[in-house]
Amino acid sequence: MKANRLHVGIVLAELSNDFVDEELMRKAKERSSGIESTALAHYLILRSEFHSNN
Repeated sequence: MKANRLHVGIVLAELSNDFVDEELMRKAKERSSGIESTALAHYLILRSEFHSNN
């Protein structure tokens, strides 16, 4: 995992502005087996990794 707290902060800022990457949210829901409470955590990880690679 290359993401650090800076990348997590970027994702939290996006979420506070109501921005959600629909494709990554779909992947997060697949990883969480449809459990909504863990889908957000998976989304946070996936999106943070996305930002760490850019």
